[in-house]
Amino acid sequence: MKKLLCLCLFLLVLMLVGGCGMKVTADHESKAGSGMKLQMNAITFTADKAEKLKEVKPANPNGYYNYYEEQEGYTYFVVTGKAENEGSMAFDTDNILVRGTRGNIEYKGKLLFSNTEESDLVNKMEKDAEQTFYFILLIKDGQEPPDTIEVFYNDDFGKSQKAEHYDYSVRWPVDSLDLE
Repeated sequence: MKKLLCLCLFLLVLMLVGGCGMKVTADHESKAGSGMKLQMNAITFTADKAEKLKEVKPANPNGYYNYYEEQEGYTYFVVTGKAENEGSMAFDTDNILVRGTRGNIEYKGKLLFSNTEESDLVNKMEKDAEQTFYFILLIKDGQEPPDTIEVFYNDDFGKSQKAEHYDYSVRWPVDSLDLE
């Protein structure tokens, strides 16, 4: 009886740690065109390039700044360009989920912006602003980069009220970008 109880408890913990296969969902799903632009509410992202990097730093680092340092056995796949926020609200990237996909492989991601001086990487974009963006995805060395970036967000760019559920998701094919 004790063995059965221990086995059941172990399986329960394993399911909880594994997330029970919880899938990220959205009420509205869309696919961006295969071009260089992605639209989310009143924010337009126009990609300039996609590249594999060992480190991700702002264009003009100065003093103390945020960056992604080299991780042994991994490379960063980074899509950069200009973002324009023509909306009436600021955008905080801590409230969205970014991931990359290639077939059944998922890559964890993050969206950051350069500050106005291009000296730091930040997670906020103010209204009526234009800033450089960085979609950053971590991939194992030798692994193919994602061919799609998927962004999950809420209508007001606020925090999700339900775990792993958002108002919108948009899939952005990035395989048409030239990899540098």
